Amino acid sequence: MDSFYAIARNTCLSLAAAAAVIAGLRLFQKWNRGEEVEGMIFIWLIGILFAGGIVVMVDNFIVGGAYVFFTGISGTAEGLSIEIYQASLLLGIVITIVGVIKIYRKFQNGEEDIYEYMLKWFGSLLFLFSMGYLISAIL
Repeated sequence: MDSFYAIARNTCLSLAAAAAVIAGLRLFQKWNRGEEVEGMIFIWLIGILFAGGIVVMVDNFIVGGAYVFFTGISGTAEGLSIEIYQASLLLGIVITIVGVIKIYRKFQNGEEDIYEYMLKWFGSLLFLFSMGYLISAIL
């Protein structure tokens, strides 16, 4: 039976591949309609590379122990999971500040979709903070 990490890794890679195919089909449809897609293709390719890079980094640095090899700091997977959790909290704080600024600007401009934007922003924060717990559970 596969480990929980292997199942989670394969699931994430499958979801990322499905999202890339769907986004590629949408870009193809826009291209056929004659719309500008050069910038979107660039962002699409960056997203695919980013998803693959994250998987490689997790495999090599967290699971594979390359972190200890490169830094010389003897750490366990438990220590790394705590560091990753703290990094995700720090990233969450930065995203929170940026989101609050965007919501304030929308409010000042009198836009009507503030409530919908706030719900999306709150959902993304919940996902981000839960990632630290998921990484701790995997390791």
